[in-house]
Amino acid sequence: MGFPLEADGDEVKTMDSVSFKLAQVYAHSIRILLEEHGALEEEGLERFDWMATTRNRKIDDDGFKISIHLITNLMLRHEVCSAIANGIQSNTIADNAEILGIP
Repeated sequence: MGFPLEADGDEVKTMDSVSFKLAQVYAHSIRILLEEHGALEEEGLERFDWMATTRNRKIDDDGFKISIHLITNLMLRHEVCSAIANGIQSNTIADNAEILGIP
């Protein structure tokens, strides 16, 4: 599969771990982008709160469907939201092998 198996080789538990790590990557990326664009200071936010839910399931003999829902509680201007979306598209999904524990 390309991922190191954890939890005694249980692939479902491994994918749960991977999806949780991905959720952390996404949340961390949003926080960095908020800081870079001054949104935390401008909006008077003292902290960035988030919650994630995941639902992972096997789709066939050699594949998984990973669903990650990242929930934040922010009210930001449209320009800041657009900057966050663009930043995640261009920066976040680039190289996260180290965070995901992929050798």
